[in-house]
Amino acid sequence: VIVSDEFRKSFTKLKSSQLRREILQKLVKVGGGWRTPVRNLDVPGVSNLAKVYKIRDLYLIWSTDLEKSEERYIQIIRIWDLLSQQHVARTVQRLENLFSMYTDDYLDHCRGVQTLGYALFIF
Repeated sequence: VIVSDEFRKSFTKLKSSQLRREILQKLVKVGGGWRTPVRNLDVPGVSNLAKVYKIRDLYLIWSTDLEKSEERYIQIIRIWDLLSQQHVARTVQRLENLFSMYTDDYLDHCRGVQTLGYALFIF
């Protein structure tokens, strides 16, 4: 699990230690392969690569990505940001623009759910 600078900034601005704990628990669950069957937010034009999970009144934006390690690819979880609902659509659209540059083969590997292995958190 790799977190972005944007997420780190958003997380450190949180005043509630209980909310911080809830967010960290969600990150651990996502890193362990858990996925919610319910979509928390419908944003038009989303390719299902950007995931949005609601945690109280905030939205955790993340995606599955790949990193090359030696001669194989490893699936990683990339945590993009933690935002209020009004900023989610713009961030997801920015991510969709980024994802549009990926090859179909790369996207297929990102869409596959990999639950074997272990979660390593990089802050």
